[in-house]
Amino acid sequence: MKTASICTIGDEILIGQIVDTNSSHIARELNALGIQVKYMTSIGDDRARIIQELGQCLDNTDIVIVTGGLGPTKDDITKDALREPATRNPPNRWPISSASSAHAGSP
Repeated sequence: MKTASICTIGDEILIGQIVDTNSSHIARELNALGIQVKYMTSIGDDRARIIQELGQCLDNTDIVIVTGGLGPTKDDITKDALREPATRNPPNRWPISSASSAHAGSP
């Protein structure tokens, strides 16, 4: 059975400013596809933490899904931080795809 990690990124989640409904939605969809979610985490806007957590997810699960932290602000660090774990893993372990959050109920 394939395994997955779901990582949400953003201080807004950790301070309770927004509710993370993405993770539960993604987990339900993965479960319906027969993929076991082994790890769910929320990471603040801290480059070192993002790199550490994503590296752990890449090492321990087959699929890593990242949501949040990709806002249009100039100070957003997520895209840059995503490059670090990608360079320490073989390219065939890092298929990257991008999708908008377009599920029912999204603002």
